[in-house]
Formats: sequence, C-alpha cells, structure tokens
Amino acid sequence: MICKRCKKDQDISNFYKSNRTTSGYRGTCKTCCSEQALARYEKTKTFVGHNQQNLPIPSQEWLKENYDYHEDGGFIRNIPRGNQKAGSVFFGKKEKTGYMRVAINYDVFVVHRVIWKWHNGDEPKFIDHINGNRSDNRIENLRACSKSENRHNSDMNKNNTSGYNGVAYYDYGKTPKWVWHFIVDGIRYSGYCSSMKSAVLAYCSKAEEINPVFMRKRIDENMDKLKADGLI
Repeated sequence: MICKRCKKDQDISNFYKSNRTTSGYRGTCKTCCSEQALARYEKTKTFVGHNQQNLPIPSQEWLKENYDYHEDGGFIRNIPRGNQKAGSVFFGKKEKTGYMRVAINYDVFVVHRVIWKWHNGDEPKFIDHINGNRSDNRIENLRACSKSENRHNSDMNKNNTSGYNGVAYYDYGKTPKWVWHFIVDGIRYSGYCSSMKSAVLAYCSKAEEINPVFMRKRIDENMDKLKADGLI
C-alpha cells in the first residue's frame, strides 16, 4: 500500500485501520501519522485562548478556494476530502463555552475567526458577537473590537450583587455609597452616588457618552431593570 504523504509502498501492517475508508486503512502510514501529530503539537503547545495567537488561519485565498460561505454562519466545501463530498455543509462543533470550532488541515480553529478572514482577509485581535450568542457566526453578527469592547458586550458578571451592570454598594462607615464604574481601553470611568437609582443612571449616561455601540446591551439591561423595579 502506498502512503499518500511519503509516497512509499509499504506493508499493510504499517497503516492504521479505519472504518471511514473503502480500503479499511488510513491513507498515511504510521510513521507519517506520528510526524503529523508531532508537528501539530509543536504548533499548539503554546496555544493562547480562543484568539489563537500562535496558530495563524490559512490565507483568504486558500479559504475561498476550498470553501464557500454559508449564510447561516458555516461553510460549504468546494473540494472533496476524505469522506466529505464537495457541496457538503458544516458549521463546526460547539464547545461548553458556546464557541464553535472546526478542523481545517488537521488544526482546530474557532469558526467566527475563520469566517471573518474568509470575508475580510485579516485577523483582528478580538471579534465580537453582536447579539451575544457565541454560536451565531453569521458575518453580519461579527465585528472587530478591542478587549474592553468585547467584554462590555458580554453577560453580567457572576459576582454582581446589585443586579445592575457596573453598580455596587460599598459601606465606608459613616457614609455608605453606591459606586458605578467601567473601563474602556484602559481608562477607568467611575463615580459615587447616594442611591442605587442615581448610580445606575450615572453609569448609563456615561456609557452612552463613551461607547454607546458596544455598551448598548448593558445600558438597555440597566434601564429595563429600573423600569421593572418601578424606579422610573
């Protein structure tokens, strides 16, 4: 049997069995499989978060040659590979974090970054899901952003005790205060108020001034809760 990678004619015992091929064996020999696994490990052993700083995505030209974009946030294969036929649609596998990942050329990438590069050709440091759904990878739901902008469009912090974004109560002894704060691109915005309502309104007002686009979700959540609590 001839190995697809090293092109050497070898005994069938030098190949791993596979129920995904017509021959019953993988197309690459055991030696080549080991070399590929070692190469993948060297690429990913310093893997950093979902931004994949140490694992560059294939070029836009290569992506467009091999895949078409699916309007629901996935890909359509242009070229058959293994048991996957041309025209097959795939969206990736969902992780516990909510992100979708997909295998391309034996490496694994988060789907939204591959879709962004397919459309735009670049790899921004952070990409935000506009509607907050990490599994919704339609291109119209993606936008490049900074680290703080990405964080502001996320769900409320689990440690929050006030029920309002960016607002907390501090007992300073003589004069307890409600404090509001947020950080945008390393700059801290904050203030002290005598009531929870005034702190929430101050937070929303400043957020509307500084970054109304990426902080829209938190502004709206705070205002809706004020209405639900009968405070406005």
